[in-house]
Amino acid sequence: MPIAKEGAKIYTQAESYTCDGKPQGSTTYTNEETTPAMPAHEFEDGVCKNCGNLATDKEGYCMIIGAKSLTQFAKLVNEGKGDMKVRMYKDVDMEGVDYAPAGTQSSPFNGEFDGQFHVISNLTINGGDYTGLIGVITDGAIITNLVLDKSCSINGNAFVGVIGGTNGSGNVYISNIGNEGNVTGTAQNVCGILGVDMGGSMNLNITNCYVTGAIKGARESATICGWSNGSSIVENCW
Repeated sequence: MPIAKEGAKIYTQAESYTCDGKPQGSTTYTNEETTPAMPAHEFEDGVCKNCGNLATDKEGYCMIIGAKSLTQFAKLVNEGKGDMKVRMYKDVDMEGVDYAPAGTQSSPFNGEFDGQFHVISNLTINGGDYTGLIGVITDGAIITNLVLDKSCSINGNAFVGVIGGTNGSGNVYISNIGNEGNVTGTAQNVCGILGVDMGGSMNLNITNCYVTGAIKGARESATICGWSNGSSIVENCW
């Protein structure tokens, strides 16, 4: 047992740890600081087979190298890791792969997604409200340098686009995004880039984006964005 005295520190030591640092088994306590021994990650297509985390580059960005790591990125965001910083290191072919949008109203994305000018192909998304590669973003989100080619299609209800919509207030940054695929929705705010700034509460910074696919939706649907506030910036987009 550790000694309880003024100024003493008590450290916990688990029986073992998983590769992402989660304690396993029984726990003991000591006054001596110890460095836990953790097993190495076992990555397969960029995803650890044991803990589900993504491989990272030397700057700590999670790496998207294929369909498996892209779908795992979305899963992790939806599980509460909305502040992830990711980079694409390869073009990604999503042929035959089911994909659920990254970010929900309860778990929005506020991290950084840098496509590094790579291309996503054969991505088909079928959903409801807030459907897109990224479903919901919030303050601080950065999405940049990415193309969805003409083989992609995004289909939903309301608030549909490469990014479905926003949640809350603050600032988001969207730049160098190309959408060459079709976007279809059965209700309002169906757009090529961002479906909706919900409530007009978010300052949008949308620059250097283009849309060449067909956009089909109800009211307030548009090429770039269906709704924004007066402080938003949309520049050099077509």
